[in-house]
Amino acid sequence: EKCSELSRTHAQKLIADGYITVNDHTAKVGLKLNIGDRVDIIIPPTAPSPLLPEAIPLNILYEDD
Repeated sequence: EKCSELSRTHAQKLIADGYITVNDHTAKVGLKLNIGDRVDIIIPPTAPSPLLPEAIPLNILYEDD
């Protein structure tokens, strides 16, 4: 089954960080899967963004009804 919400780059990073296992063994990048292999993926929690919103004045150039 394809996992379309997980990019190849993100999957490779998860593998490198040890978050993906195949048959209860840490996966390696480039590993060929076989029929019946069990793949477990742990998605680590994302860190909160250090960016904070700013209250800035905005000039409205056009406003539709």
